[in-house]
Amino acid sequence: VTVPRERAERLREGLAHAARAVRLAPGAPRALEVRATLRYLLSRPSVEPDAARREILLDSAQADLEAAVRGDPTLATAYARLSRLHYERKDVVSAVLNARAAYAADAYLRDADVILDRLFWGSYDIAQFAEARRWCGEGARRFPEDWRFAECRLWMLLTPDAEADVALAWRLAHEADSATPASQLPLRTRLRQLLVGGVIGRAGHRDSADRVLVRARSEDAAVDPTQALLGYEA
Repeated sequence: VTVPRERAERLREGLAHAARAVRLAPGAPRALEVRATLRYLLSRPSVEPDAARREILLDSAQADLEAAVRGDPTLATAYARLSRLHYERKDVVSAVLNARAAYAADAYLRDADVILDRLFWGSYDIAQFAEARRWCGEGARRFPEDWRFAECRLWMLLTPDAEADVALAWRLAHEADSATPASQLPLRTRLRQLLVGGVIGRAGHRDSADRVLVRARSEDAAVDPTQALLGYEA
């Protein structure tokens, strides 16, 4: 029996229990949240290969989560899951709104670092750079050893109103590198070099920027299996 099949079987067993809980207590926010979480986990491509079935599972998970937070507006974990679901479905505005609700309901949620990271990226993606700066700063304040909140400050140096501070860009890149797990370091280091190259370019030093960008490239499939660096460089 494959691991994905075993995982799917356990998740379906759990979903049956959650469905029974919802039948016993219709509209109970916690029961709805648990059922939604199991449906969400069952929708992962490693568990459910059929794209149409994955969408049905995500639709039902979203409906359960929305019902859960209507029933209990303080349910931070449900808001957090709903935020992640919206972000994956490219509804960034809804993802940000639900992440804000999660953080407002419980700033000390177990996944507060994940929520702050999503608040940064969601705000950045929709060009709300003042909000992005706010959430990046909050993450750095609360999680100073987390590389994501050094890297987000590096991303902020590429925003339209930011000063092209090359020395700061290198410092943030090195700071993020020093906190990054070894398994992620080869890719993240190159990505950060690309970002620094962008800052150097914004500062008007084209030749220096080109050299940094070229140095950051990698054709090693083990380092960059999805060729993400090409998109970042572009």
